[in-house]
Parts: sequence; structure tokens; C-alpha cells
Amino acid sequence: MGNGLSAIVSIGLTFLLSQVMTKVIWANKYPDGKRKQAWPTAPSQLPYFWNAFDAFHVSYCKSFTEWSQKIGTLFSVKIGQKRVIVLNEPKLVRQTFVEMDQYNSSRTLSDTVEVIMSDNGKTVFTAPFTLYWSRLRRGINKVIGKSQYHGWMDLFHRQAEKFVNGISLNDAKVVEADQLRQLVELIALHISLHIVVGEEVDPETMLTLTQKVQKAEVWQKESWHIYSRFFPVVRQLYVAFTALLGNRSITYLRNDILEIFLTVQKDEQKGIAAALADIAPSKNDPTPEQLTKDQILVNLVHLTVHSYKYLSAALFSALQRVATSADWQNKMLDKDPEQALRYAKAFINEVLRYDGPVKMFSHAARVDYELTVDDKAYRVDEDVELVANLDAIHFDERYYAEPHQFNPDRFLGTSYVSLLDEKVPTSKGLNARDHLAFGAGRRACQGSLVAEEMLAAILLKVVQTYQLKHQGIIRTQVMSGVWSWMGRMETKGNDIEFIKRP
Repeated sequence: MGNGLSAIVSIGLTFLLSQVMTKVIWANKYPDGKRKQAWPTAPSQLPYFWNAFDAFHVSYCKSFTEWSQKIGTLFSVKIGQKRVIVLNEPKLVRQTFVEMDQYNSSRTLSDTVEVIMSDNGKTVFTAPFTLYWSRLRRGINKVIGKSQYHGWMDLFHRQAEKFVNGISLNDAKVVEADQLRQLVELIALHISLHIVVGEEVDPETMLTLTQKVQKAEVWQKESWHIYSRFFPVVRQLYVAFTALLGNRSITYLRNDILEIFLTVQKDEQKGIAAALADIAPSKNDPTPEQLTKDQILVNLVHLTVHSYKYLSAALFSALQRVATSADWQNKMLDKDPEQALRYAKAFINEVLRYDGPVKMFSHAARVDYELTVDDKAYRVDEDVELVANLDAIHFDERYYAEPHQFNPDRFLGTSYVSLLDEKVPTSKGLNARDHLAFGAGRRACQGSLVAEEMLAAILLKVVQTYQLKHQGIIRTQVMSGVWSWMGRMETKGNDIEFIKRP
């Protein structure tokens, strides 16, 4: 017995040692023995093991922007034990996410909440680039793609009417920031649910859903989950022992949210739910394998939560911003409806550039490869995330005139210059006329046009119904997250006075 146990222990130790040695010996080499290039330059004097964890936790994307100003627009950094490569200018985003999208179109799961809420990467936001992911994208595009988004305008106008009526029910002219945020969230959730499941959902169900999602986000902010984003061993331990946590486990909360979506769906499915239930063939997928009920359900949850959280954050920021600008409110009162809408869209786009809920987005490498920038090759390993830092890109004076000035005029005019166009900037005064708030490349947000139309329609209705005033915007932004280590940013806001127009 003793000899057998000794043999097992010896074999186990030998195996572990061989695995460790293999990782050490081959850590910087390709399978053929060729040595890998160096990583892009990294910030110096970071603490051992923790690396940039504290700096990122405190300053978020601002830490990336500060390092880019010191060491260049391309750099790598380890946050805890998670290495990322940070892209701080549009040409790098175009090169990696558009021109090299085949190399950089994967996703890595970030923390324990995302692992469990996405069913270990089964949603369109988390699934790797496979036929399964392509089928999800095709189904979603069928409902909110470029040729479909105009069909939702009636919904947006109805919800805009409900929104202004909700404000009028307030006894006082001044609506507190927290109360306004709740109203914004309910309208955004109502729209998201209608698009995703195609049904009117009762207020009580929506309130229950928001409470469940808020609980998931509170858990995501706990130390255990924060560490799991940047220290893989923590995530592995949590997933392994989650069954022992009882009702404290995120798994139980996930099941509660799934149950809500089971109850709101009808026998005759509509919206994105219907599109995912019947995936159409394509030239690259002539006989598609239809999605299972569980796969559809987890996608409906993620789509709804992702969209309503981002829409509500953007709309709330837009209301806070427009309350400080009587000039832009007057522009949106233009008697020509098309011109008024044009002003509203310009305002929304500047909000997304300046106060957008997305400050970063990332794609992960699908393979080990070398990234050549300015004739120099750098190492990129499989699953390493390349992060587009919009805090640097959206405030780069080479692309936006006076970038730290909130100015929707930059999105007006007849000429269109894309931020990802190689010709930008080509001459003094030629500025980008778009932003990257909806991402770039094959994983760019499919709902960008729907989102812009919805935000502009509600903003325009509010401004044409009320004059908005407050003493000054509170620009403090609070980081939150929809199951991702990059999270989102929300404007803290101020109380707003709504004065009914004659």
C-alpha cells in the first residue's frame, strides 16, 4: 500500500514539475522553438505580482491614458496577472480590429459573474468567433440591422411620450437625480425588452428584473469578483466552490433572472427571441444547427441587460448635459422636424464621445502572432486582450478640435470623415465626425443605429415638451459593469428643473 501511494505521489509530482518546466521553458517560444518578440513597452516601477492592479482599480482608464502620454500610444501592461495590450489611437484600432480582425476577434471571460451569467461564454458578447457566434449575429441583425432599425420608430415615439408623461406626474418642477435615473432605466428597459422578446412587460416584472440585475452588479463589485478578473486562480476557485455557497451563489441569482424571461415569453415568439429560434441559412452556413432553448434564453437575458444598462446610462448623461445648454435646446425646437432631429442626433453623438458609458472595449487574440507597428514587431499571445482606450482616443486633439470642449457642432455638416479612415487627420481643421462608442470591427455593436435613433427620439421629445435647467452638471462618473472587467461609466448627475413649454 505504501509503495503504491509513493508511486502515485511520485508520478503526480513528476507531472506537475514537467508542466511547470514546460511553461517556463516554452513561455517565450513558439511551438517550433522560435523565440517570441518582446511585448510592447510596459510602464515601469509597478509592484511585483500586483503590477497595475491598484492603479487601474483607482484611476480606471485614466491610468491607461496617462501611461500612453509617457510611453507611447501602444503599450502592454499586466493588471494583476492579466496582461493586456492597450491601443490609444484610431490607427491602431483600425489595424488590429478591422484590418486584422481574423487574428483579433475572440473574447475571454473576465470574472466569475460573467462566467456564470453568460453560461460560460454562450452569449453573443462572450462566445468565441465560431459558426455558433455567427448564427447569433445573423439572428440579431435580422431584427435591428441597418435595414430594420426604422421599423422601431413608433416604439421609440410611444416610449418618449410615456417618459414625458412620467415627468409631468412629478408634483414638483425639480426632479431629483435618483428619481430621474429610475425613470430613465424603466423606459430603457421597456424598450430593450420589447425589442428582445417582442412583448409589453408589466411594471412589477420590470422592477423585479432591475432589482435582480442590481444585485448581480453589487456582487460583481465585491473584492472576490474583482480579484477574479485579474487573478485567474481566484476565478477557478470560485467556480469550483460555487455550489457550496448556497443562496449566496451567483448561480441562484442567474436562475432567478432566467425564470423571469421564461415567464415573459409567449407561445408565439417575437423580436430577437423569434429570430434566434429560427436561424436562416447563409452561404457559409447552408444548414445551420438551430439554437437550443437554453442558448436562446441566456442570450435574451444578456442582450436585454446589456442594452438597457448602456441606453439608460447614455440617456441620463444626455439629459444632464442638455440641461446646461439653452442654446442646444433652442436648436432642437426648430420648426423643421428633420432639422430638429438632426440637432438631437448631433447632441447624442457628442454625448457618446464625451460622456459615453463605454470608455474601453476589447477583442482578444485568437492565436499567437506578431503585431507590426511602425516597422517594429511585437508579441501578441492567444487570448491576450487588445484594449481600445476611448478615454485617450475620444480626446485626442489630432482627431477632434478642442476635444475637452463639449461641442455637438462637430457632428453637424454634410461631409463625413470616419475616425477609422486612414486619411484622418489629413490637414489642419479636418476632424473625425464619428466616435467609437459602439466598438469597431466584426464585434461592433449591432444595435448602434437603433440606439442612436432611440436616444435622439426621447431627447427631442423631452426638450420640445420641457425647458430643462440646473445649476451645473456633476461630471463625476461612477464605474459599474455589465458582467465585464471593463464595465461602464455612469454620470452621477444633478437634480433638474423641468419647465413645461407653452
